[in-house]
Amino acid sequence: MFNINILLQHLSSCSQKAEPETYLIPASYAGKVNILLNEKNGVAKKYEGERRVYEIPADGILVSQFKVNDGFIDREYYSVDAKGKRTRLEVFKYKHREDGSIEWIVKDKKEKGVFNDGISGQYSSTASSRAVSYQEFTVSNYA
Repeated sequence: MFNINILLQHLSSCSQKAEPETYLIPASYAGKVNILLNEKNGVAKKYEGERRVYEIPADGILVSQFKVNDGFIDREYYSVDAKGKRTRLEVFKYKHREDGSIEWIVKDKKEKGVFNDGISGQYSSTASSRAVSYQEFTVSNYA
């Protein structure tokens, strides 16, 4: 049986606009970035205008007080040098091949950028009733 309330809830969540996000990543960093969200002892929330700011530490793991940010998100990624100069990082896209594999669309294979933008989920265990929400992505060149 069709339930109009469920459909309306689904459609409203799909059109929800989340707070825009800015990620500041040390220029020397390459690897997986993990952000643990909604942690009361995490790094305090920081904004630049309307944008959430995530300052990624040198080890690539940020524990943040920000809550999960649902909806369509405007994300910007920057490499930040020792003097604070920001250089925008490209978010690499991919396409699916007929054989089911993916092909990354990268013009300059030496350029550092962001792979797997938008991955999020929860860590949990049966020993604990508390789930931890996270975001992750990878900063690297194609090689």
